Amino acid sequence: MLALDDNEITERIKAGDQTIWSQIQEEHGGIIYRVSLSVSRNPEVAHDVTQDVLAHLWRNPERFDPTRGSLRSYLITKTRSRTLDVLRSETARNRRERSEGRAAIIDSADIADAVADSDTAERLRDVLAALPEGERDAIKLAYFGGRSYREVATELGIPEGTAKSRIRSGLTRLRSALAESGVVPA
Repeated sequence: MLALDDNEITERIKAGDQTIWSQIQEEHGGIIYRVSLSVSRNPEVAHDVTQDVLAHLWRNPERFDPTRGSLRSYLITKTRSRTLDVLRSETARNRRERSEGRAAIIDSADIADAVADSDTAERLRDVLAALPEGERDAIKLAYFGGRSYREVATELGIPEGTAKSRIRSGLTRLRSALAESGVVPA
């Protein structure tokens, strides 16, 4: 492998030279992964961030300015920043899920009171059974199985956004059907 300086590497990336890609990965991939892992303590996050940082360099080589520092320093800075962004996003998502979960529990409390007698419980089972299978399975796992959106998605083998959509649309249908039958107020 040729020892290239940062200017040459950057110029070859700008020129679309695919042969430089393996050299960049070999020389910098390990440090990017280790930095991300030390910040995130999560191998999956570190792997994803490594790919993101390298892809960012490939798509935007002009963002690296060799006069301001080495390519290695630039990639380490990008790695720390990207890892923190991922962690902040994950924290915000968890906060949203907990908040939505609390709201659903409050909404569910009204339904739980209405389900107190056996006729109402039977009607709830019928309405739940009438939901499309995807919505029914997602609701059962989330509300009767106590699983998070992410766990529902994993268990059903679907994207997390799809799991959220199925739960929301299923709860809307469930609420409407129960209101039509007089179980809960409209």
